[in-house]
Amino acid sequence: MNDICTSLTHDRQKQEYAVQLIEKYVNTLHHMGHTQVVGSYLDYKIIKNQMDEKCAQRLIDHLKPAITIISNLEYDKELNIYDQQEGFYLKRFLFLNKLHSNYNLDEILDESDVIEVYDANHIQMYRSFNFFQYCSYSFEEIFTNEWWRLFKRSVFVTNKIIETAEKIFSQHLVDIHHVNCPDHWVEETNSKHSYGCYVQQKIMVPLLNEKNKVVAIMAPFSVLKYRDQDGNIINLKENTIN
Repeated sequence: MNDICTSLTHDRQKQEYAVQLIEKYVNTLHHMGHTQVVGSYLDYKIIKNQMDEKCAQRLIDHLKPAITIISNLEYDKELNIYDQQEGFYLKRFLFLNKLHSNYNLDEILDESDVIEVYDANHIQMYRSFNFFQYCSYSFEEIFTNEWWRLFKRSVFVTNKIIETAEKIFSQHLVDIHHVNCPDHWVEETNSKHSYGCYVQQKIMVPLLNEKNKVVAIMAPFSVLKYRDQDGNIINLKENTIN
């Protein structure tokens, strides 16, 4: 009985710390102008009641580097936290996670790209700030669900993305992989505002740890148009087909 109680207490501590980190990150993002970001719509009930210690620790490990990046910038007199490009934060994140790619990211990424990084469990580790323009999920939802539970694509596109990702992880492939799927709509499946965006997703970039083992994947995509919470379609590219 004592072992069970000790385990439950330890789980609770991890869960509470995870919630504290999310709240700190959300507050910081609000100060940076990303006021649409939400920590939880349900007072963190999923994390508090359903998340075990292992998953809570994974959330903590994913979120601490992002908070560290911003915290370090706040004390760096030479850098303006509000005046850095997306690529700057991505490189800091990779450095703190001891991740690297065999490619020059400046040459393969565009500043307008939405950039996501996923671990081998298909849980989002990193998202560029512009991600929040097209997503109405809370952080709690993002950190407690695999991506295919949150976003709906056509079956063909979903299978193609999963197939490419699993091939990279299972075979430890270090080269950039082309997804070879058409431009497509990505729909939020069970969110508050049911956002959707029409995207172009061409590549996946393997990310390696210090032992040169593939442990994560970067999945950049370009948003061609999106649907807001009022159902309006906003075109971002002149050549977008309605």
